[in-house]
Amino acid sequence: MSASKTFERLNEHKRHAFLEAAFKEFSLKGYDAASITQLVKALGIAKGSVYQYFDDKQDLYQFLIETAFRTIEKLTNQACPQTLGEDYKEWLLKYLLVQLKLQLGFPHYALLLQRIDIPADSAIEPLHREIRNQWMNLAVKNAPKDLTENDLMKNLVGSSSRSLFQNLIHTNNIDLTEVISEDRELTIPGERLLAISSSWVNSFLK
Repeated sequence: MSASKTFERLNEHKRHAFLEAAFKEFSLKGYDAASITQLVKALGIAKGSVYQYFDDKQDLYQFLIETAFRTIEKLTNQACPQTLGEDYKEWLLKYLLVQLKLQLGFPHYALLLQRIDIPADSAIEPLHREIRNQWMNLAVKNAPKDLTENDLMKNLVGSSSRSLFQNLIHTNNIDLTEVISEDRELTIPGERLLAISSSWVNSFLK
């Protein structure tokens, strides 16, 4: 999904301000409760402007969720590419550490993407399913054959970074809605991230 040429021609400041407000609206409220009316009110622009940029609310939501996933996908591939012959268990540990750090660094992306695991309206469920599948493939593309042939394990590994992140914020009493609303940064010691990632990997890939 791509934005209109009108949106692409916006100057960087206006485009950034629009996306920041849109990510906040949809990540905090979810697709159903998010409101274009509230979005334009926060931005101080005419409602018709949004429909010059995107066809409708669903079109905007798809752009946001794909942007969030593509960003995490790109940065993950840059940070921990898999090399031929690399031990998968060692790579998976690096992958989980990178994913946790990225979700901590982009909490609005993390909260928005957590929603792909929640049953959704039929209009957006196909999008959520596609993102889940792509995220799973990111984690298991070079996994051992015995793991990828086991659907339960494949799904478990594929959703591991989101599950671990949820566990991390829960055990540290972090409310992502407060973090995003207050524009706060999330910092958790690296040793804590390593411990939770190592525990998961050692539990399932002995």
